[in-house]
Amino acid sequence: MNLLKSKIIEKKMLTHDNIRLVLENKEIAGKSYPGVFVNVRCCHSDELILRRPISVLDAYEDRYEIVFKVMGKGTERLAYFETGDLLDVLGPLGKGFTFSQNYRKVAFIGGGIGIFPVVYAAKQFHGCQKDFFAGFKTKEEIMLMESLKQHVDHLYLSTDDGSEGYPGFITDLFMEKMTDYDMVYICGPAVMEEKIVKTLRKNKIKGQVSLEERMGCGIGACLVCACKTSHGIRHVCKDGPVFDIEDVFIEDEK
Repeated sequence: MNLLKSKIIEKKMLTHDNIRLVLENKEIAGKSYPGVFVNVRCCHSDELILRRPISVLDAYEDRYEIVFKVMGKGTERLAYFETGDLLDVLGPLGKGFTFSQNYRKVAFIGGGIGIFPVVYAAKQFHGCQKDFFAGFKTKEEIMLMESLKQHVDHLYLSTDDGSEGYPGFITDLFMEKMTDYDMVYICGPAVMEEKIVKTLRKNKIKGQVSLEERMGCGIGACLVCACKTSHGIRHVCKDGPVFDIEDVFIEDEK
């Protein structure tokens, strides 16, 4: 874990409210892998003390990439930074996805802004068939799919309003296409994750899921991100954010 300045090398709008940053920091880039995150200070003043946790989208040489959605005071302030500016970044943090060379066929499922860690995973994992399932609310919110195509064998896309791809939820499309996967990697809204986890458990398919919780410190000290698991209370920022689906606790699961 490092608390270091990261220089903004590139800034790009992916959609009307999603911003991609390419950041320069050799130490953070060298230790990043799919599923981990960084904790970013959103302004240089004391106005906003708490950092914002943001998934790593990619890492190579001395650079790493993040994407954040402008949706609150912190990310609004972060959006003011431009190319050449320095960000105060803590990371990489957490435990990410793991991969086995014994897998023959894997699926990656991402919903909305939850696609970022699984896009990174799909690009990094090799040696087996890879199917990617991506769900968005509308056509206007679709991002990163063109560059992802070359890294996967099949790309399945859905939009809630039917404006692009499969009309409906990505969970329904996955259940239609689900076959003999050795492993499934998941990140998205809680409702989506719960439905997929239940389906995988029922069909005895292994999986890993990246959970989302409110975070304060990012290192397990403030206890804000506590969650129930089959092994008791764990903290998403330190023990996760990636957990095996067998460890995930779901209320009223049938």
